[in-house]
Amino acid sequence: MASTGPQRLHYRISPRNRKTLRRRYLRLIESRQPLRSNHKAPPIASIYHFTYTVLGSADSPLRFVFLFLILMTIEPFILLVALLPLAAYLTLFGLIRLTGRPMATSGGRDIFAVSVAISGLFIVGPAELFFPAAAGAAFGPKIWPAIGLLYFLLVALIILSARPKLIVYGLGSASLAEPLLLAAKRIDPTSICDEESGQIVLPSSGIHLRIDGHRGTDTAEVYAYENVVSPSFWRLLLRLLRAEIATEEASSPRYGGLVFVIGLAMLAFLSWQLFSSHEQVVQGFQEWLWR
Repeated sequence: MASTGPQRLHYRISPRNRKTLRRRYLRLIESRQPLRSNHKAPPIASIYHFTYTVLGSADSPLRFVFLFLILMTIEPFILLVALLPLAAYLTLFGLIRLTGRPMATSGGRDIFAVSVAISGLFIVGPAELFFPAAAGAAFGPKIWPAIGLLYFLLVALIILSARPKLIVYGLGSASLAEPLLLAAKRIDPTSICDEESGQIVLPSSGIHLRIDGHRGTDTAEVYAYENVVSPSFWRLLLRLLRAEIATEEASSPRYGGLVFVIGLAMLAFLSWQLFSSHEQVVQGFQEWLWR
């Protein structure tokens, strides 16, 4: 009797068709196109979507709560070491900006100030990651001055290799053009401002200055087109530029207030951590100092 059950059909795929199917399958995998499905997304996808849309949005206040919860999981001593120099820098910088007067400095001094601000992050980051355990066991706490010296030697190398410039906080590029021209005329009375190219030319010195501004900020930088300019020229130009902008008013001192508030908030948070967990801070300092 003939079988009434389902019959199996056998298909033979030629090697050429097999390669074609395999190529199409790999192309589908590489395209990463999601397949249509009626199944619900797994819980981890919902968590990721919530974090990206709510906590990651720029206008969501929950991101500050999320950041605070993350900071609470870090040891108090690590927080003090990492954030105390940065908080002090932000507070001092904001206080200077709140005076309503522009501030001019050299590029090297600005790099040095920023390096001091992030020195705590360097201690808990690269210095901890690449800490010489053998030298720490042999020399004890004496290893930390050597690491600090190495850090500031790297900072000095960056300062010496950086292009010389002047930085002015509180004035945009348009507002800085006139004071810079007046300062240049005190060095070279024949100095002129080329409005088409945006240059200030000192013919006697053979130096061409340009002003670079940053969109959305009241900060401007002064560069020289020439690669070799004497340091004495930059020091003289900085001194004269400070005298010219002394009577100017900062364009937007409210940015200084925002930075000052952030710095004070960080200092208040670190003070609370210090007084509420002083025993953990002392223990962490001892464990960090003696390896």
